[in-house]
Amino acid sequence: MFKLLKKDATIKWTNECQEAFDKIKEYLSYPPVLIPPEPGRPLLLYLTVLENSFGCVLGQHDVSGKREHAIYYRIKKFKNYEIKRGSKLVEVVSENYNAWKIFFDGAVNAKGVGIKATLISPASQHFPTIANLRFFFTNNTTEYKACIMGMNMAIDLDVQELLILGDSNLIIRQDQGEWETRDIKLIP
Repeated sequence: MFKLLKKDATIKWTNECQEAFDKIKEYLSYPPVLIPPEPGRPLLLYLTVLENSFGCVLGQHDVSGKREHAIYYRIKKFKNYEIKRGSKLVEVVSENYNAWKIFFDGAVNAKGVGIKATLISPASQHFPTIANLRFFFTNNTTEYKACIMGMNMAIDLDVQELLILGDSNLIIRQDQGEWETRDIKLIP
């Protein structure tokens, strides 16, 4: 099939071309659909991390236990500053940092606005939470909302020491006091 894409290729539709076309058509006819998670059923996380990007799919088996369904996916190409910050972060976290940790993220797209945060205890217990926001927000605001949601969970559990981890350089720098918050709506 790729032979047909060449500039001066003569077009001769063969059985091999038809078979390849039918396979592509079949695949595109049944795209993966994201479904909400079912409580009480284990989650499956597939994660690929490369030097300058990562991808992940969160899934769950259906009732029969034979077929997996995607719940969430994310693909991200790191910017240069994220690569540098990420390598420092791996060093810090890998030093058996014996404190509570929080991972947060926010997302804005055509379907809406969502936030998530996962609080992790020193004993590696995970406390995930997600929320859909009813109003449109900017990417930075959703990151703030996600971070605040996670920090509120930590406060509710009387956490005394917390390592905050996220993919927003702006939020991390402001939490560390290196940058100031200028938008009045974002000041706690």
